Amino acid sequence: RREVIPARRAPMAAAWTVLLPILTTVVSHRPALVARGSGHPFACHRLPSPACESMGHLRARRPLRAGANVRLASTPDAKPASGDSRPPAFLNARLRVFASCIIGYACYYLTRNSLTYVSPAMVAPGSGLQMDIQAVGLITSLFPLCYGASKFVSGVLGDYFDPRTLLAGGLLATATANVAFGLSSSMPVFCGLWCLNGLLQGCGAPSCAKILSSWFASFERGTYWSLWNLSHNIGGFAAPVMAGTCANKLGWRF
Repeated sequence: RREVIPARRAPMAAAWTVLLPILTTVVSHRPALVARGSGHPFACHRLPSPACESMGHLRARRPLRAGANVRLASTPDAKPASGDSRPPAFLNARLRVFASCIIGYACYYLTRNSLTYVSPAMVAPGSGLQMDIQAVGLITSLFPLCYGASKFVSGVLGDYFDPRTLLAGGLLATATANVAFGLSSSMPVFCGLWCLNGLLQGCGAPSCAKILSSWFASFERGTYWSLWNLSHNIGGFAAPVMAGTCANKLGWRF
């Protein structure tokens, strides 16, 4: 009986001999995998960004010690213990990028809400369009459908294109659509251009979201994200003032 038992356990011993090094390797590297997927600033070396580079997270691309990875994974995105040691040039550049995001998205609101405030001048007797409020309602009702679809598409495109190019290019294109709308006089052209405007409006928010995520660490991202939301109010304030004044003084085409 004593001779049979080892013979039966021989396959198990052989399998254990093969699996033991593999399990040891996986366990020893598991903290590194946790650290890379935990959202910690040191884990973002797989996707270089200005925020990572400024904080010295790309100093070495070799794996950290297992003990250090466990410590980093347990305290993700902790605030620096002392004062901000990031270079002043980086902080100034980051503020300029942040201001550009606010101004850029506020301009998206100007081109988005312009029709709402010039429509009274479009249906006025002297406009020469022979339109009524029902026609304006049809044009404006098409916008949310196209805008909702463009949010999804632009979010996917934001993963493949530079967010700066997407933000600036979308703003330039939607401004061109507004200019073409002012030069038109046909109801089908109005509908087509305003649908195009809705499709282009989706380029704004995903681009700003990606820029903010790249330039700001997670422990401070909420503050700057809430400040960026002021662009909605700035654009919502400027749109009726500018569009209404131009429609009153220069006509609805301007």
